Amino acid sequence: MAERKILFICEGEKDEPRFLKALMGKSFPSQRYSIYSYQTNIHILASKLEDEYPDFDINEMDIALILRNLETDVKKKRLLSGPFTDIILAFDFDPHHTDPHFDTVRRMLSYFTESSDMGKLYINYPMMQSYKHFKCLPDYEYFTLEVSPIKYKELVDIESCMPNLREYSYDVYMKIAVQNIRKAVWILERCDRVPSVEEYLNLDWVKVYDKELSMFFKNGTVSVLNTLILCMADYNPTTFFSMLQRHPQKYDSF
Repeated sequence: MAERKILFICEGEKDEPRFLKALMGKSFPSQRYSIYSYQTNIHILASKLEDEYPDFDINEMDIALILRNLETDVKKKRLLSGPFTDIILAFDFDPHHTDPHFDTVRRMLSYFTESSDMGKLYINYPMMQSYKHFKCLPDYEYFTLEVSPIKYKELVDIESCMPNLREYSYDVYMKIAVQNIRKAVWILERCDRVPSVEEYLNLDWVKVYDKELSMFFKNGTVSVLNTLILCMADYNPTTFFSMLQRHPQKYDSF
C-alpha cells in the first residue's frame, strides 16, 4: 500500500490546527500530513464554488487545485501543491452567517464523501469547540445537548471539564470519538447505541445536516456534534471498531 499523505483544509488558523496536531500526534504519530487554513467560513467557500464551479458535484473537481488558484500567499500555494492521497475539509456549521448558502453546503456534503477520492467534508455543530463540550467523559447529557450558536465559545469555556488539549491522551480521543458517533446516531434515530462498522460507514451526514438546519430554523439552536474527531474512526474503520469491541468498558462505559 502506498504511503498516505493527508491534506487538512480547515476554516480557522488556530483552533483546528491546534486540535489536529494534538490528535494526530497521539493517534497517528507517524502519519504525514499538512494543514491549510482557509481563514474564512464554509458559506464563503460555497459561494466561490457556486460562482466559478457551478457543476462541481457533477464533474470531477480538485479542491486543492481550486484553492491553490484562489490563494495569493506563495507558501500556502506551495503547501497545496501536494501530492496528497487524502483530503479532509473541516468547517463550522455557521447557520447565522449573513450570506448563507445552505443548498450548496448540502451539495458539498453529498459530494465530499471520500477522503481518498474527491475529499471528505466534516461539519462541526455549532463549531470546532464542540470537541471539548463535556462536563465529564463519558457524558450522558451530551446526547440531548442543544445550544445557541451565539457566544458558543464562551459557553464551552465555562462548561468543559477538559479545556487543555495538552492533557488529552489517545484514550480520551477514543472516548470523544465514540461519544460523537453515538450522538450522530441519536440525531438520526433518537436511539442511544453504537452502530456496527457497516452501519457507521453508511450514516447519512446530509440527513444530519438537514436535521441540524431544521432545528436551527425552528428554535435557533443546534444539537452539539463534533464530526472532525471522526477522522480518527475513518482513518481505518475496521481497526477502530475492533478496538472498541475489544475494550467497551474502556471507551464506551457510562
